[in-house]
Amino acid sequence: MKILVTASRFPYPLEKGDKLRLYHQLRLLSQYHEITLCALTDKPVTRRDRAALSAYCARIEVLPLSAGRHLANLARVLTGRMPLQVSYFYERRWVDRVAAIAREVQPDVIYTQLVRTTEYTRHLPYPALLDYMDAFSVGMARRAEQASPGMRTLWRHEQRLLRAYERAVYNDYEQHTIISEQDRMLLDLPQSVAVIPNGVDVDYFSPQHEVATAYDLGFVGNMSYRPNVIAAEHLAQDILPRLTADRGLTTLLLAGASPALPVRQLGSDTVTVSGWMDDIRQAYASARVFVAPLYTGSGLQNKILEAMAMGIPCVTTSLVNNAVQAPPDAIATADDTHSFVASTRALLTDERQYERQRATALDFVRRNYHWEAIVDRLNAQLQQTATHTHAQHDRRSS
Repeated sequence: MKILVTASRFPYPLEKGDKLRLYHQLRLLSQYHEITLCALTDKPVTRRDRAALSAYCARIEVLPLSAGRHLANLARVLTGRMPLQVSYFYERRWVDRVAAIAREVQPDVIYTQLVRTTEYTRHLPYPALLDYMDAFSVGMARRAEQASPGMRTLWRHEQRLLRAYERAVYNDYEQHTIISEQDRMLLDLPQSVAVIPNGVDVDYFSPQHEVATAYDLGFVGNMSYRPNVIAAEHLAQDILPRLTADRGLTTLLLAGASPALPVRQLGSDTVTVSGWMDDIRQAYASARVFVAPLYTGSGLQNKILEAMAMGIPCVTTSLVNNAVQAPPDAIATADDTHSFVASTRALLTDERQYERQRATALDFVRRNYHWEAIVDRLNAQLQQTATHTHAQHDRRSS
């Protein structure tokens, strides 16, 4: 089967959740299908990046976004024609290019990752599947709640545009997927939308007992992403001092790509800000407890799956675990500072509880989030999409 894939970012290196998701999907789908990848990008794509995908894609088309597109795209946002999450990745010349590639390839199915790239595929005359992945509009609403008064107006406007757009593109695709049941319900999508979670490479992310524990707490993520920045600040400024007051000196590692200035400023004698690490497993393995006070955002947190797979007990919010669906003995949940401090302190001081949660989390992740089993479910959806006989619906109009 021939699959044409569109993505809003080149899916390597693996420093963002959408890249990680698509990379492993391509890696495993390539065992059965011929894949053409059309990846937009606002950053240079190196030979190393291409090489990481070349074994999985018969054809790779990199579509660089030009700096000059912003003014025209801003007009689309201000007039309500297109949300920022879509307009940022929109360029007319690449609409025509993707259509030309599709005519050359004649795909059996088009796989569109995120609503960001639907303008490139929603009107093409081929069976198509849309991966909503996250409930973007819901995440934007939560972001508005945390924003300053001036930015709150902008993000609420974006939330309304996204909400309408997420619904508008639904009928342009034969099949749909999303990352969690929680996200499907938040978007109020039909039951027929398939939940395809992220997975974890349990062979790569596995316990590394040879790595010495250097920190009491750890938190990993893209440190320029606003929900992660807020979580890092909360950890360093609210949770860590209370733990130190309760049990003595407590240390924290904040690791991940592109730390924003507010994150860099958290560095101190007790807080280490590492920035990008070539092997992020070192960050997980060097912390005794993984703490993720994430109160905003949407989707499924890869960092939680990876930490659990490495045998690091996790403390996170109910919002995060609603997507993961881990049982109480596999993960600790907390929704305020007091609860985070209490749950984290218990794991740091009670060795029996620590070992019990660690072992249960390992078993849970290995049984429920193995990439091979998850991509098998996506493969079934793609094959079902390809067999649809009514690809000649309104998408032929253009």
